[in-house]
Amino acid sequence: MTIAGYTTARKTMLIAGGLVGLICLVFIYPKEHSTASYVTDYSLTFTTLATSAMLLLYGFTGPSFFKYILFTFLSAILCATFWYVYSFWDIWQKLAVVWIGIPSGIITALVFFILRYLLFLRNKDQSIQHPKTSNLLLKQVLLYIFLAIVISILFLKGGDWWFELFES
Repeated sequence: MTIAGYTTARKTMLIAGGLVGLICLVFIYPKEHSTASYVTDYSLTFTTLATSAMLLLYGFTGPSFFKYILFTFLSAILCATFWYVYSFWDIWQKLAVVWIGIPSGIITALVFFILRYLLFLRNKDQSIQHPKTSNLLLKQVLLYIFLAIVISILFLKGGDWWFELFES
């Protein structure tokens, strides 16, 4: 379905989500970045980015919005569980469940939504919610597992991986 076929409410949500995200990236983030010392100082940036993501997700998914939210929630639980099993014997590594597992699960779900649409469902006549073949479902499961592993490794290495790749 193209955006031209969306209802007025969904188009409004898409525009509002894009504007909130743009305002956050252009005005709010630079303002907070100039005064921030820690990642917890970016509370308004995180709040507006989450609001923008929710508005955009609702705009793109429409009536299936709660299914996508549930998938995101279950993805966060799944990644947190994997990190709990990974750090089972080390008491101090239990923080990895909260600081690595949950955010990597949320980001994995959001990236999965985008790649799933672009790779499998963009030019298909079938519904996004109901894959017709088990082959398509297997490809999507493998894509999700690959994304979860890659994103978890990036979170494990910390935020310095961007600096090490591009600015060293």
